[in-house]
Amino acid sequence: MKKKKATEEEVPEEERDAEEEAALDSVGQTLIVVPTDLLPAIRELIANHKRAGQGTSGDDEGDT
Repeated sequence: MKKKKATEEEVPEEERDAEEEAALDSVGQTLIVVPTDLLPAIRELIANHKRAGQGTSGDDEGDT
């Protein structure tokens, strides 16, 4: 049986807050807000980056 992914409304606020805090503390990753219509292009850039063997190493410049 597949586990259903919880929608945002089904996740308790405290759990959402904890997930957001954990994302902000991730080393080698940056959280940004972008216009929704740019997501397909951003996903393609990330996929191309991974295919080229340039995955994240955790020491990329510009990460906050």
